Amino acid sequence: MGDRDYSSSRIAFAWEVLRGRARLGVIALFSAVFFADDFAEKLIKPRVSKEIWAKYWERLTVIGSWPLYLWVIVVALILLVGAIESSFRLYRASRRREDLALRRVVEYETPKLELSWIPNESPYRWWDHTQKPPALYFGFGVKNISGVRIDGIKVELQKVDPEPNSSYAPCPLRLRHNILPQNDPIREFSLNPKETQVVQLMIQSESMNVFWVLTAIDTIPDWLIPIRQYRFYVRVYFPVPGSEICGVYELYKDGPLWNMREILP
Repeated sequence: MGDRDYSSSRIAFAWEVLRGRARLGVIALFSAVFFADDFAEKLIKPRVSKEIWAKYWERLTVIGSWPLYLWVIVVALILLVGAIESSFRLYRASRRREDLALRRVVEYETPKLELSWIPNESPYRWWDHTQKPPALYFGFGVKNISGVRIDGIKVELQKVDPEPNSSYAPCPLRLRHNILPQNDPIREFSLNPKETQVVQLMIQSESMNVFWVLTAIDTIPDWLIPIRQYRFYVRVYFPVPGSEICGVYELYKDGPLWNMREILP
């Protein structure tokens, strides 16, 4: 019967309740047996001999000799049982739709963030050709996937693995376009529904023998770490219990430069 919606039409609902292949089949079979005497008398008896009629078909007239009200009662009972069963199925399907709609409303109204990383696509991985030689930036997105505005979002680099000799983790990471030290560091931000904020993680360049981790600490805008394979552990949260999400991004050698990939949990 499925989860189709019949609430907009009484006729459609009534027809769905009353119809049903199994019920119609039972009624048809019962009716064929009940009216077997008429069927046998009118169609079979004139076409067979008396011996064959007496041996094979005459018993049908005994089955079909029941009173008509018995047929009405049996058919009514079949329809009643079928109507109850169909009504329950329609009710259950309606409850499932209501529960699903309620869950979607709750999810829509519950503040929720999501990390996004699209390899080889700006602004997650992009070249700054204004620098000589050009610098390659790596970052990730923080997206509001709920239907409400979220305030007080913070992004932290929890740790770098393996840990370099000079480490400032845990520390806030830098938002894109928040240039330091020319500007004040932005350590928290807000997102409207479906909005994404790009967070910058690091820079590499062919002219540099180090990676440049982009923190939002104004006193250490230049956190330089030796070139090698690392994993960056990122934490994003806002002031609501259970809001924390985490991500892991790994650097790996890719030709003359290094690339980054997301490590899924």
